[in-house]
Formats: sequence, structure tokens, C-alpha cells
Amino acid sequence: MFRLPLFLLLLTLGCSGYRFRSQSNPFDYLEIKSLAIPMFVNRSIMSSVNGPFTAEYSLLFSEYSGLKISNGDGKNSDAVLLGIISSPQYKRETLTIITEKFTSGVLQPSMGVRNPLYLPFNKQVNLMVRLILIKKPSKELLEILTSENGELIKSHPKIIFDRTMDVKLSFTGSLDINENVDDGGVLNFTKNHSFITATIKRMARISANRFKEEMINAF
Repeated sequence: MFRLPLFLLLLTLGCSGYRFRSQSNPFDYLEIKSLAIPMFVNRSIMSSVNGPFTAEYSLLFSEYSGLKISNGDGKNSDAVLLGIISSPQYKRETLTIITEKFTSGVLQPSMGVRNPLYLPFNKQVNLMVRLILIKKPSKELLEILTSENGELIKSHPKIIFDRTMDVKLSFTGSLDINENVDDGGVLNFTKNHSFITATIKRMARISANRFKEEMINAF
């Protein structure tokens, strides 16, 4: 029977979308062989940011062999990873303007009779992510940690680690001419919303990678 060489087999499987769980369970010595990752809690002023973060962290931990990942409350799991996303109180501090563009020159005809003005061009999203790994938590402990007063709990016998990281990323918005129906528009809110959505997904990936490098590798 014909058999592919090992390196060609790995290449073929990799190109087919398969992923190898080549890394061993970093929590094995803690007797954690199953981990629940419920939907991250969103306490930021931005909507729908918790979905991408939950997905990226679930993907991260699924790469470790000997560690079973599930969602939900972790009733039947050895440990639970809680994720809580927060932001500054005000929008101008959460979505800060880095640079602005003056609507003169090629943009001026698109402004009509209005005087030239500055419009935001480059922005930065500023979020904080708190990650709490808890071994066999009670329902009451999970409810307290995910409540508005959860940040007051800094230690507990069942908490293995509790870390908060800042996640910041900038993006360039849409600022185009608006002289006919095919043009993008001076300030295209639809495009800018899609830019923010893509930025949040990138921030989630960056956060998961940082967690892996700075915390998981420390175990």
C-alpha cells in the first residue's frame, strides 16, 4: 500500500484545514484536564466585543492536548476561565482620535457649501481584559466575580490566577470623496463600523497570543 512520507502527510493535512494539538496541557500538574470557557462578560461601552474574545480564547486552549474545552458554567469541568472586558467610562476615551484630516483640497467639493473642518481619520480602541482561572468554582463565586462588584475580589482559595491586560489597537477610517453615487462618501459610517468590527477581532487575537506568551508559558 502506498504511503505518503510523514512531512508530506503533515503538509497535506495542514492545507486541508486540520490543526495539530502538539502542545501539552499547561495545567496538567494542577489536575485540570477539562476547562469551561463561558461567554466573556462585556462591561465595556462597546457592543458585541465579547464574542470575538470568547472565540479566540476557546481556539487557543483547544490547541493543547490533554485539555478538554467546553462552554457553559463549568459544572462538569475541572476549572473555569472567566473573561471580563471593560473600557474607560467615556466613548472619547475608549475610541480615541489619533489624527484628523482637514476637508480641504480634493475633499472640499464633497462638503458642499459647508466650511472646511477636521474629521477623525485614525482612531484607537482601548479595552481591558480580566482573565480569571478558577478551579471547581461554586455557582455563587462565579456570580460574584461576574457582577459589578467582582473586581473587589482580589484573591480566593480557588482562584489560580487573576490577571488584567490592556489591549489597544489603532485603525484608519474611511474618508473619501462624495461626488457621485459610486463614491465612498466623505465620512462613510458603514465602512467605519466594519473597520471597528475587524479591529475588535484583531484585538481578541492579539490578547489571546499575549496571554499564551506571558501567562500560559509560565505554567
